[in-house]
Amino acid sequence: MGSSREPVILSACRTATGRFLGSLAEIPAYRLGGIVVAEAIRRAGLSPADVHEVILGNVLQAGQGQNPARLASLAAGVPEEVPAMTINKLCGSGMKAVHLAAQAVLCGDADVLVAGGMENMSLAPYLLAKARTGYRMGDGVLEDHLLRDGLNCGVYGYHMGVTAENVATKYGISREDQDAFALESQRRAAAAMAAGIFKEEVVPVPVQRGGKVDHENGIPYLGAGAWSVGTRSIDKSELARRPWIAASASANHYYLIETRDKGFNSVVKGIDGEIIDRFERDWKR
Repeated sequence: MGSSREPVILSACRTATGRFLGSLAEIPAYRLGGIVVAEAIRRAGLSPADVHEVILGNVLQAGQGQNPARLASLAAGVPEEVPAMTINKLCGSGMKAVHLAAQAVLCGDADVLVAGGMENMSLAPYLLAKARTGYRMGDGVLEDHLLRDGLNCGVYGYHMGVTAENVATKYGISREDQDAFALESQRRAAAAMAAGIFKEEVVPVPVQRGGKVDHENGIPYLGAGAWSVGTRSIDKSELARRPWIAASASANHYYLIETRDKGFNSVVKGIDGEIIDRFERDWKR
């Protein structure tokens, strides 16, 4: 049965993306989320009291407190009677939050929702699995929450980087092709940042040492000095100073409201965890 309600993005904003253990490292994900939720509502020209529900994706929840989306909602000044829900679908968490918000609009369950994602990998704690029952003999092992519940495949037990290598092997993507693609992506991102393309969407975040973080921390500048060996393009200076740890802190949110008379379609599909980085194209209506 069709719906006469269409979900519409009324405003969208985000924090800058921070480096691992960088300028945003000490700010919990829910506080980053609260800053952006409040700004998304402000940009939409509405009041926090107009929101019917807040749905936020968050993977590394350990140590934040119950229902981080609820904490972010309250930090944004949304009234306590407004419900909030935290979604964990790993890398798709924020996207799924938006999907659920759109479904709520289509079904008539709500008219105005805030949806998006938030994360701070730097604050992921270490876990001591047997601490509750005690150790009779031998050593204990501290597990990194960032790896255990974030970056290591729960099915196969290896890192997401390995799944990327599996995809490269399966589809014949060479190391040189990957390097060339990565370099071009970095160049485009750096050019966009220099041109101020991201400026309007980024919400400044106050930090304890003073000042605000309002620009990307993970985009290197590749200028003179870039060199090429075959098809591998690398900047020598970047090899020395770039942290090669895939972790960061940021919050992204979209503000939705129903209006107009059009349809909305979405597709969700699971794939083999060995090649989790693959993008499926064989969706069927």
